[in-house]
Amino acid sequence: MSWLDKLVETYDLNVGTGGLIPPFHTEFNAQVVVTLNEAGDFVDARMISEKKDRATIIPCTEESAARTSGRVAHPLFDSLMYVAGDLADERLLARLPEKDRSKRLRVFRECFELYIRQLQAWCASAYADGYVQTVLTYLSQRRLCEDLIKKSILPVDENGALFAEKPKEAANPAEAELRARTAPIFSAVTGDLSKTVVLFEIERRNLPTVQLWKSPEVRTAWQNYALAEAGKNAPRGFCQTLGRESPLAELHPKRICNPGDNAKLISGNDTANFTYRGRFEKVLDASGISIEASQKAHSALRWLLAKQGCHEGSQYMVAWAVDPAPEVPDPLKDTADLLADDPFNAMPDEAPIMPDTAEAAAAALNKLIAGYAAKLNAKGLCFMVIDAATPGTLAVKIFRDLEGSRYLENIRHWHSSCAWKQEFSKEKRFYGAPAPRDIVRAAYGEMKLDDPRLKSTVSRLLPCILDGASIPRDIADCVIRRASHFEAVEPWEFRKNLAIACSIYRYNNQTRRQYTMSLDPTISSRDYLYGRLLAVADYLEYSALTANETSRPTNAVRLMARFAERPYSTWRNLSMALTPYKVRLTANRPGLMVKLESLLGEIHQLFTVADYENDRPLSGEYLLGYYCQKQDFFTKTKEASEDSENN
Repeated sequence: MSWLDKLVETYDLNVGTGGLIPPFHTEFNAQVVVTLNEAGDFVDARMISEKKDRATIIPCTEESAARTSGRVAHPLFDSLMYVAGDLADERLLARLPEKDRSKRLRVFRECFELYIRQLQAWCASAYADGYVQTVLTYLSQRRLCEDLIKKSILPVDENGALFAEKPKEAANPAEAELRARTAPIFSAVTGDLSKTVVLFEIERRNLPTVQLWKSPEVRTAWQNYALAEAGKNAPRGFCQTLGRESPLAELHPKRICNPGDNAKLISGNDTANFTYRGRFEKVLDASGISIEASQKAHSALRWLLAKQGCHEGSQYMVAWAVDPAPEVPDPLKDTADLLADDPFNAMPDEAPIMPDTAEAAAAALNKLIAGYAAKLNAKGLCFMVIDAATPGTLAVKIFRDLEGSRYLENIRHWHSSCAWKQEFSKEKRFYGAPAPRDIVRAAYGEMKLDDPRLKSTVSRLLPCILDGASIPRDIADCVIRRASHFEAVEPWEFRKNLAIACSIYRYNNQTRRQYTMSLDPTISSRDYLYGRLLAVADYLEYSALTANETSRPTNAVRLMARFAERPYSTWRNLSMALTPYKVRLTANRPGLMVKLESLLGEIHQLFTVADYENDRPLSGEYLLGYYCQKQDFFTKTKEASEDSENN
């Protein structure tokens, strides 16, 4: 099924859920609330002070929901240029230049006439609502701006002229006072004051006030009226989503990702260029989508993105279960964040923030996936990625319609097969898979959220998580190459990149060999053994350093990038550079020196002569050998310290 089918199905199964925008409604940012009594008289007005409270669901028409320019009115709540009949007053616009003023007067008159005729038509229909009629009674008096000025919401000068824009920096006390008076409205409204959006509420005697933008009766009345009107004028045809004859949508909603978003997923209004010309005669030949299906699908997508979506710059992603169910595991999170959001208590209460062994992490992950599987049903899971191809157009980059069990198994497979001991910081250490954005930064370094490389590379990594595909070779090579350059990053970032590189190599080569996160002395491959040699050289030199010298990197770490390109020739130079440290270690810690010499001999014996003398570049496997050998050193050192303390 297509993404439209799944979104319509999601809407039908979740209708009535809080936050799900009804058909023929849209989300809008409002700034002012006007209170009326039941007779249609002005009572009060106030600004919406909190920014989080300004996002409001308001009725809209098919045309007004899709408006990007031109004059199309929303049916009940809109900006002052539509709802205020007295805004077209020369006295109010006296501060504007003459040429601009005459144009604004004409536009404001036209906008108010469009709005008031549309509101009158609704009130005259069989779907009229009494409270909407109250609003019509008040607005027909054309005194909204006058009332808002009296309440000091709209700022005017001493001559009663409206400030179209915020006054410039204060040069004297009078101007400072003026700026203070005008600050609230200008901080809330983007652009000039004609863009101020007004909501209405009805004050009732001995009863609670009715906020019309939240009234279920008003919403239902408008939906019935809008659907009836749309059916009269829209062309009829076969809806490929609903599977029946229906009024077809010629315009589709915007504001999908956020209330200020003007981009659309479906658009066919470009009759002059090549949106569809050359392939179809008419826009509806390309795809028949009914008004009902379009409204439901866009409402469901808005709701899902706001509820559980995430984004990288302009790229938005969301995973969801089609019918009511707990939120599904987010494929963009690393294992630590996935377990931290666990709704099924996969980790016991007495456990630390993260499991402290690979086995405990695997058990917690399996328990988490089992918890999701027990709650999900046969309707399936979907994953969708959309991105703004242009400022006015959204593209569906990825859509997956998966069975719930398959999706969860792919998530489990990623977090177990790509698992390694990650060291992101002192506070965040865990066994598991890194997040896609961390892989991107390990490959290309730190970047801004709107960097196109970030979102494009995250999109390329998603099939690895959703479908079990291999990590693209160019990304894996960049991560491995960058993990070899200690000098290019801070020590903490080097450790982070090293662990991510081990994760990626382990994941991409899981069919060839089952690598463990601990040292495997049975592996005799050339690259793994050279990695072990590098770790021994690093540990030997570090152990011989004095307390004042430990802050500098060892020769092994400094030559790491060169070692990865030419291991045999670099190892000969590194061996000679180790001579003074061997002498120092023999004098100070002869027992450790004997053990390290013995270990070097054991590793050399595992080589074949041809492999040892081969100077071709190393694969990422050498990083696994290096990491595991170093981890083995520090594990044994810790165990020895604990034994000494116990004795």
